[in-house]
Amino acid sequence: MRRVDRLLLRVREAERLDAMQVSVCFVEPSGDKWRAIVDLWDGVEAPNGHTQRLILEAETEEEAVAAIEEVEAAHAPTGYRAKTLGSVIIVDDLPRD
Repeated sequence: MRRVDRLLLRVREAERLDAMQVSVCFVEPSGDKWRAIVDLWDGVEAPNGHTQRLILEAETEEEAVAAIEEVEAAHAPTGYRAKTLGSVIIVDDLPRD
């Protein structure tokens, strides 16, 4: 339960970044846990643009995807990007030898 609380705190922190929008999402195994990586972008092209990476830890792959969806809901696209229906979440679930 404490991990869920920490995930919620990170989501709330992300909500404060209202100018930022989700640009890319990854889910990958991290030991016996799953790591959700969300890159936020302010919509301004380089070199003046700003990005921020959120790294969330979850017990399962499904929890990691759910955490990404919560961040995405908090950072819904606006303007011409409002036509975008959800972000692509890349899941790296291939076993490593």
